[in-house]
Amino acid sequence: MNAMKFHLKDLFNLLIKFLKNPIDEIKSPPDWGWKKLLVTHVLITFVVGFFLTLLEMGFTSREFSMTGLVLGTTSRVILTFFTAMITSLFFFYSLQVFMDQKVLFRKIFTVVFFSLLPFFIFQIVRPFSSVVDLIGFGFTAFLLIVGLVENFSLEKKVAIKLIGALYALFFVVWLIGHLDEDRSSRNIDKIKWQAPEVQLGN
Repeated sequence: MNAMKFHLKDLFNLLIKFLKNPIDEIKSPPDWGWKKLLVTHVLITFVVGFFLTLLEMGFTSREFSMTGLVLGTTSRVILTFFTAMITSLFFFYSLQVFMDQKVLFRKIFTVVFFSLLPFFIFQIVRPFSSVVDLIGFGFTAFLLIVGLVENFSLEKKVAIKLIGALYALFFVVWLIGHLDEDRSSRNIDKIKWQAPEVQLGN
């Protein structure tokens, strides 16, 4: 219990320090083991997922459901983990191709995870505007460039091209999802508008 309290306090202090000056902090991220990294990831994404699911329930006028809250929070924890893992694998193999040297996957995952923090935090206000996805990932992209250059000696031009391609892919996926969401919303409104009025007899 004392160890857990110490970890939470240490984590809270580190997050405050990181959020105050993310550019300097991403240059020298903490050298944590996998256990501490994964626990930290779960804690942060659980809190963000919890509040995001609550806001979405209220914003979309859905009835509150404990099952829905648990499933929504859990799915976001899993989704963000796979996002961080896939992104880390992308850079892991990209760095080996461009630098022709072995790099520690855990270190790449650490840089990716801390770079994703702004994106995770911006997700809390996503129910009010989906544009925050682009803003949050923009901050993440900038931190990734700094993190890759400073921690793995990757050329700045190469880092910008890699992150630029990743952001472009993210934008395309975001735009397609946004257009589909608008189309679905219009179809629902159209169905409601065309629905015949039902009159009950005496």
